[in-house]
Amino acid sequence: MSKSELTEMGLNVQNFIVPYSGWSENRRDLAMEYYNSVGAGKHNGYFNDIPPDDPYWLARKPIINEIYEDGTSVDVVKSWVDQAISEDTWLILMLHCIGDEESRLYWSEENLEALVKWVNTQDILVVTQQQGLALAAIPIPSSWILILSGIGITAAIRKKLNSGRKRN
Repeated sequence: MSKSELTEMGLNVQNFIVPYSGWSENRRDLAMEYYNSVGAGKHNGYFNDIPPDDPYWLARKPIINEIYEDGTSVDVVKSWVDQAISEDTWLILMLHCIGDEESRLYWSEENLEALVKWVNTQDILVVTQQQGLALAAIPIPSSWILILSGIGITAAIRKKLNSGRKRN
């Protein structure tokens, strides 16, 4: 029903994000009828393969309020991004409650701004979940794989996408 209500409001809803990361195989099967993918929290770690093993069970890595023992600093998030790049994986960050200091999932506006500024200085392609699925599905010619072995397929995809973006 939520998709119907959002569609009636003029929104193009293609992907589902699971509230509280409460996910199961039954819910996955139902979501397949209505969505292109599901962001469902932690499973098999927080990094997704490219292309994803299962677009209806994409991992999302939560950012936690720094006042808690397991809180997340900007430097920690940068290390996650660096790890995703080095492992040619897809990292989906889960942010909640920007500016709501009482929440466990709070992250400050200053932290978010610092992260965005850092990302802008890197060769990182930031995408929505739908865009990430589309990018993961781009076929790479076998000749590219031979030429680019050792460089990394992700770098080739990033280059191809950036050149396409400049033309559009």
